[in-house]
Parts: sequence; structure tokens; C-alpha cells
Amino acid sequence: MTEERTNRLLDDHIRGELQNRDSLPPPWKKYPDMERFSSFWRMGDGEWYLMMWFRWTEKFNQDQMLDYFRLNQPIPVSWLDWVSAFMIEGADLWEDPEPGIRRLEELGLADLLAWREWWDRGGK
Repeated sequence: MTEERTNRLLDDHIRGELQNRDSLPPPWKKYPDMERFSSFWRMGDGEWYLMMWFRWTEKFNQDQMLDYFRLNQPIPVSWLDWVSAFMIEGADLWEDPEPGIRRLEELGLADLLAWREWWDRGGK
């Protein structure tokens, strides 16, 4: 499938999702029973939804992203590193996610101590 065709399909699906609401829910609200690191997010419906979500939010600026995440609290601890990737440009959050989580805490979106406890348990 070409990128142009994929983008048209994404746009069509986004319009369909937005018929009954103002915004796309974040992944943890759309599929609350799916764990953050599940293969669901790498294939099929989960992967497609993430592609839709990225396409829909790609035009958001930092303030719009912050407002969006504030409206969609609480953010599950397992999704905090993912959210922080949208709030800190240029940081290597996969190597060391703590600076991003700290920033989310400063913004009122996360509890750093709760995240550390979760992280120290191996993300479980």
C-alpha cells in the first residue's frame, strides 16, 4: 500500500471515529484491557489505532498535547514513558525515561514515585 493510500484510509477512519466525539481517545482509553507492551499495539487493530492517533495528533503543538493529556487523565503508569515522548523533544526516553516522567510530574500529569516503584518492579 502506498503512503498516500494509507494516509487516505487513516483520514477516513479518523473522520469516522470523530463523528460522535470531539477527539480520539488515547490508546489506554480506547482499548483499556490491552497492556501497554502487548503485541496488540504492533499489529492489527492496535497498530492501526496508533497510526490513526499519530496522524490525528501530528499537527498538535506542545500546548495542545498538554491540554489533550490533561483531559485524558489519569494516565496509566505503564503509558507514562510513551506520553513523555510527546512532551520532551530530543530526549532519549527509551534509554532513560525518568527525565520525561519527571517533566510530566512537573506538568501535573504523573507521580514520579509511583512510576519509580512500577519501574523497579520491572514494569509490572
